[in-house]
Amino acid sequence: MRAWSITGGAGLLRVFEPVDRTLSLLAAAFRLVYAAVFMVAIGRLLGPSADREAFSELWLVGLGLFGVHLVLLGYLTVRTTSWLAVLLTIAGLGYLADAFGAIFGQDLAVATYTFVGEVVLAFWLLLKRPASSERARAVAGAGETDGRAVVG
Repeated sequence: MRAWSITGGAGLLRVFEPVDRTLSLLAAAFRLVYAAVFMVAIGRLLGPSADREAFSELWLVGLGLFGVHLVLLGYLTVRTTSWLAVLLTIAGLGYLADAFGAIFGQDLAVATYTFVGEVVLAFWLLLKRPASSERARAVAGAGETDGRAVVG
């Protein structure tokens, strides 16, 4: 599953890099760190000295990092599809709410309801083949009035 997270992050970097290279790299970095934190968390469950509390704490840190990743994707997606940007931002804020809620001893489980943006992103990427890098760079640089930088 983490291999998918790393591969997916690289794919998303390629899709959104023409929109904003720096933010795309930052979003990819948050996704990679999330995957690494999650792998360490899984390691806490393995072996005879399984530590469920350490796993839970690391899991929540990872979800917070993933939330930041989604918020950044939401920002990058504004130039592409505003409704998808809203859904991704809501999903990211849901993960962040859960992570910060846990810090204050609250089990909010907001992401249970806000994950829809992730699912919609997956289908959007499957159904709307992103434009070639040259076309996307040209659109992003030209500043078209509709703000679309990566379209199918």
